[in-house]
Amino acid sequence: MLFVIEKKIKSINFIKGVTIVELMISMVLGLLLINSVMTLYLNQRSSYYLSDQAIYVNNDARFISDLIGRDIRAVGDFGCTSAEKLMNVLNNTIFDPGDLRVISAFQRVSDIPNTIPGREVLTALNPVSGTPILMFKGSYGWQTYLDSGMATNTSPIKVKDNELKNFSKGDVVAISNCKQSSIFEVTNVNLNGLSHDAGVFPTAANGNSTGMIHIEPYAKGADIVRLDIIFYVIGNPSDGRPKGLYRISGTQNYAQLITDKLDNWNVKFKLDLNQDMVIDNNLIDINAMSATDWRNISSVYIEAVLRSSKILPNVKNSQRMKYYFNGEEETANDNHFYSSVSFETRLRNFK
Repeated sequence: MLFVIEKKIKSINFIKGVTIVELMISMVLGLLLINSVMTLYLNQRSSYYLSDQAIYVNNDARFISDLIGRDIRAVGDFGCTSAEKLMNVLNNTIFDPGDLRVISAFQRVSDIPNTIPGREVLTALNPVSGTPILMFKGSYGWQTYLDSGMATNTSPIKVKDNELKNFSKGDVVAISNCKQSSIFEVTNVNLNGLSHDAGVFPTAANGNSTGMIHIEPYAKGADIVRLDIIFYVIGNPSDGRPKGLYRISGTQNYAQLITDKLDNWNVKFKLDLNQDMVIDNNLIDINAMSATDWRNISSVYIEAVLRSSKILPNVKNSQRMKYYFNGEEETANDNHFYSSVSFETRLRNFK
């Protein structure tokens, strides 16, 4: 009996545990493994956020390019007639035939004439100081055709009944064929068509000076389009709306947020001074444009900086994004994703 107990005690003495040194080594190795896994996870997470924000920013850049490019090409688009054969009966000179093919740009709201519709909406957006304000005049509304010929040059403009809803009292409209074109304000919309009576009204165009829109009445098939004055501005409203690029309809007094990712931009112009379809001046800044240069614009060059909506995680100050703007390398002042893009659009209707 004593032999059995002694044997069990000796067997127990041979069972050894983990020493403190071995335990510490195991813990260090475990911590190193966990650190490697966490580092890999954080790097992958940062790469995911970077790629994710880059996709959003690049998508917005393409959308801006397409939208502004479309509006630039619509400047002065009134069918197959020229500005010299255009009759404007508006009381307001905002759509003066001599200015219809002009793109304008301003450094501040105070530079914009008070007679231009949409100025109050523009002011409420609180444009970011140092960023240009673009203004276009042209066909930016519903387009259709004359459904039946005019009996006289004062007859209502007849469109299809299901298209009447696309026009409102106070709209500025152009009608054109290959011989002549006219600009007038719609004074009434009913089943007879679009009226254009003479009178002074509290609208963007202040009504019509005469109800006779041209010397000859228009025949069926004439092109009809709604006109507008369009602004593009980087606004920072104080009413809770986000900072970003806004598109303003002057005649409708309405501002629409296009993207909250446009942080800064610059606009330059190329000119065709002698109307020979050859560019004479390359990339003229807004401040260097003369009064006559605005009538000779052949294309618009825009350089923009876009900024992601979300912050990139785990970015040190020394790792902040770098980008090029106005020919110089810039470093971001926060931990957002930044990207600079540029695009050029040629006017479709410059002389």
